[in-house]
Amino acid sequence: MDIDEILSGKDSSHGGQDNSEPLKSRLFEWLRDHTQRKRGFLRKAAKDLNIDYDKKKELLWKYSSEFHTSLFSIPQSGRGSDIAVCSKPDKQHACFATVDVPNCLDRHRFVEVEKLAVEAGWVPSKNRNRALIWDKPWGSEGLRLGRIEWWMTGFVRLHVQKPSTKGKAKQLLYSAFVSTGLILDRTISDKFLDDVIWYGSHDVYVYEKPLPYKKITTYKELGITEIVTGDLSDKRGLEVHVVKPDIVTKYELFLVQITKLLEQQQMKDQITNKLIEANNLAIQQFNEYLRDVSVPKTKAPERLYE
Repeated sequence: MDIDEILSGKDSSHGGQDNSEPLKSRLFEWLRDHTQRKRGFLRKAAKDLNIDYDKKKELLWKYSSEFHTSLFSIPQSGRGSDIAVCSKPDKQHACFATVDVPNCLDRHRFVEVEKLAVEAGWVPSKNRNRALIWDKPWGSEGLRLGRIEWWMTGFVRLHVQKPSTKGKAKQLLYSAFVSTGLILDRTISDKFLDDVIWYGSHDVYVYEKPLPYKKITTYKELGITEIVTGDLSDKRGLEVHVVKPDIVTKYELFLVQITKLLEQQQMKDQITNKLIEANNLAIQQFNEYLRDVSVPKTKAPERLYE
């Protein structure tokens, strides 16, 4: 018989009270409900559970030690990583959105666009990519909405401040492009704001104790650029850096180009074949990556059991 079953059940030290639930389960439940534990917490637990502390001290300490590495130590109610299966993160350190500027802001075709942008408050970056930076507060109260990077290619990336909502992302774009007069046409501005999509985030799952530092980059091509534990920004957090995978972006571009060609009714075999070849190459690279990841680093198979 299990030692817990022997020492649980009828507790003679407290007037023969019958405790039908095993001692370990009762202690785990108490520990889950008392996350702030100070010196003497096990003595208090024993008192609350009607247990003779002096007689069962060693067993209580044994179970208390097991609690820290047990799945049952995780609370069974709540959100995020407060439960064993996490459907969403506890918090996010960063949220990024993207959009492409309309054709009227093509900096390659219209060289005056960059000058107008700088006059409106955009700041040229010191990098060679000639990106423009928007990092200004919004409104009379100086509300911080986030930061924008605008590349020569027309690609725009937004770092949206908390709480990171789609509305705030649109408000940030409006402040940088519409309020500054870079986009004056209502139809163009509405489509521009509607096209913004979420690109990535730093999702954090919180643990009770600090984690050792480790950075995992194995799944970068799957859209998970990094998995970081024990980072200085959150010692008790497991942080997942998520972005839209390149394979998805390439496939989306493929569909856009095919759609445009269909609309123009100019489906020339040569152009179509090049698009299909590029798409197939991207899928092939993705499949090769999956195969590489599935192969263990050691040549000899590891023995899990003796």
